[in-house]
Amino acid sequence: MGVAVESISRFSLNMLSAVSPQGALRFSVQEGTVNATVFIGFCQRLLYDADSPVYLAVAWVRPYQYAVLE
Repeated sequence: MGVAVESISRFSLNMLSAVSPQGALRFSVQEGTVNATVFIGFCQRLLYDADSPVYLAVAWVRPYQYAVLE
């Protein structure tokens, strides 16, 4: 009697999200790593139709690794 072995590859998904004071939710799901380019793209999409300032509270970002964020 044989044993069936199935290969399982790992993958990761990351989500960026924002909530407005009025409760509107904006989010983006990214396969793989969120780097500075992905983060800046998300911020640009947030600013596209914003009619007031956008304030960010960011966790788990190491800005010293991404000179492009400065």
